[in-house]
Order: sequence, then C-alpha cells, then structure tokens
Amino acid sequence: LLHLKRRSADDEIIVSQSVITTLFRRFVGRQPNYPVQSNSVTVDQLQRYNDRSKGVSLFDHTERPQPLLGKGLQHHRHYFQAVTALEWLCDFTSVVGREEAAEMAAQFVRFGLITLVSDKR
Repeated sequence: LLHLKRRSADDEIIVSQSVITTLFRRFVGRQPNYPVQSNSVTVDQLQRYNDRSKGVSLFDHTERPQPLLGKGLQHHRHYFQAVTALEWLCDFTSVVGREEAAEMAAQFVRFGLITLVSDKR
C-alpha cells in the first residue's frame, strides 16, 4: 500500500510532481504488466492479486481504420482501461474512493504521464 500524505486542514492529498511521479512509478510497475496467458480456467485469487500488485494490467489495442474520418489503422501499446486504473489506485494506495482515484489519474494526465486514447462507449 502506497500511503499518500494529506493536509491536516482539509484531509486533501498533497499533490506535487514528485508525489505524482512516485505514484506513477508504482502504478506502472518495474516493467509492463501484461496478464499471464494461461490455459488454466481458474486463476488463484492470490495469484491475481500478486499480478496486480506489480502495476496496472496493460494490453495492446488496434483500432480499425476509419477512412471517412481520415484515420488509418492505429496501434496502441501499453493501454489500460480507466476503470482498471481507478480500481488499482483504490486497492494499492491510500486514496479513498473512485473520485479521489480519478483526481490522481487526472494528475497523471496533467503531468503528461498518460494520455486519453479513446473515449468510446
């Protein structure tokens, strides 16, 4: 668990570039954390937790070409879903709730550590 310091006056997380960088390094892990491809149908809960503790789970994603919009084939590496990021922040840091986790993810964007790839629903 990564403990994030808070201001005593209003209990808000103290945000600085060094705090966000430290949090991001834990978030991404030492190396890209791609899910282990296994033939086993059941994955042990402890193994799943251990894999997640190494950093947020990543995927590669290829978007279809959209010629009418002038977009060709796009390949995104080290992609993760926003919900997965929020769950990871809630489970492995001292953030309280998804709203606070979303604030930390917004800081990742603010400092240029991540970018939004697609907002399709």
